[in-house]
Amino acid sequence: FLLTVFGGVPITLFIAYFRYPDHDSYLLFLHCQKEWKDLFKYCSIPLVSIVFTWWHVWLGIQMCFYPVEFVGCCKPYLGWQGIVPRRAHIMASRACDIMIGRLITVEEIIDKIQPQVFFQELNDVLSETCAVVLARLAKLHCEQIWESLPESVKEELRAKGLEESK
Repeated sequence: FLLTVFGGVPITLFIAYFRYPDHDSYLLFLHCQKEWKDLFKYCSIPLVSIVFTWWHVWLGIQMCFYPVEFVGCCKPYLGWQGIVPRRAHIMASRACDIMIGRLITVEEIIDKIQPQVFFQELNDVLSETCAVVLARLAKLHCEQIWESLPESVKEELRAKGLEESK
């Protein structure tokens, strides 16, 4: 269809231009015959329709996704934000509800986690977190003892806490 419209229309118009010898009218700057001018108008309808439709669909897709942040003033009344970014939190919560509630259960997710790989990947984060929690709890409950402990003992307590969390 597109090949016929974009290829056939110009060829048809080109051939028809020379078939009408008496050029008694004008189309913009082109000297032509009235019948050819009418043919041009009718043939341009599908071309204009297709171009407008492509532009319209492209613009609709752009408006769905862009801009990511709100652009305008008096948020959310005078301006625009893409529909998908504006409703991202709603879409994400619905997707999670569907996935966790219907497609997969929490127990299945936990069963798929391999403990050794999990703790290997999160070792740095867990060791930092355990050290911070241990220091806060020690200062809260027995600050003098924690301050007086040597650094090697504190490090051993951190290692033991990390080991117990596994």
